[in-house]
Amino acid sequence: MAKVSFKNTLARKTKNALGSTTISLEAIKKQIRVLDELKAFIPPPITEEYNQLEKNILQYGCKDSLVIWETTELQLDPNSESSDPAYILVDGHNRHIICVDNSLPFSIQLMAFSSLIEVKDYMIDLQLGRRNLTPQQASYFRGLRYQNEKLDKGKYNRDDHKVHNEPYGSTAEKLAHEFKVSTSTIKRDAQLAEGLSKLDKSLRDKVLVGEVKIDRKEIKRLTNLPEEVSVITNISELRTSTSSKKEEKDSPEDTISQVLKLLSASVKELTKSKQKQQLNDIKMHIKTLEKIL
Repeated sequence: MAKVSFKNTLARKTKNALGSTTISLEAIKKQIRVLDELKAFIPPPITEEYNQLEKNILQYGCKDSLVIWETTELQLDPNSESSDPAYILVDGHNRHIICVDNSLPFSIQLMAFSSLIEVKDYMIDLQLGRRNLTPQQASYFRGLRYQNEKLDKGKYNRDDHKVHNEPYGSTAEKLAHEFKVSTSTIKRDAQLAEGLSKLDKSLRDKVLVGEVKIDRKEIKRLTNLPEEVSVITNISELRTSTSSKKEEKDSPEDTISQVLKLLSASVKELTKSKQKQQLNDIKMHIKTLEKIL
């Protein structure tokens, strides 16, 4: 079986999506738009990283082209009455800010995508291809890929993702093979991404860069919050929402049943991985049972 190369997969996607070569047209640059929902896919750099990037650009110029989605207003919004061209920033948000603020020249590369979901998927792949992601950031982006795959299956040609000439039976299996992790890891990643989506972007960014520590189990519990719950903006609000939700729904018997299931799952994970984290989970579940009983 041929080994699947993530870099080759990304290169193929880029080649398929490419609409033109690198260009530098001032008229288009002035029309570049930044969409908040796309900017949300970019993990914020720490201050030192941003300052170093700015220093490099000021000294050597912006060497890498900004990637621009060449589309139309109608494609962005089916309800739009305009079919005028639109130029959406896909990659290079920090470089764009630095260049604009300092009136520095930069080049752009126009690319064509069939939908906003496809753009998001491409952006996620770009982030996952970079080496400076923390484990939690990588988990988050894999989870986003899972969510996008479930929303819009088949947007990319992934014919090489097969074993014994048979396609994978599920999205989790397909992504597990691509990223060389287990299917259970992909599913946990999806839960993490869904939970973090309940947080205000500012709080989510702080969690992803490690400035704010939130227990992963608390984040997972966020996935059970009703749709009408507003976006959570601070830690106290997060813990109030998750704890009140648990108190409202769970009877002592339900709680014991849930803890026993978690304990059983942790024991199985410990048997497989023999990692200290699973042992700590087991100890935590036992303490919870002791308090209830």
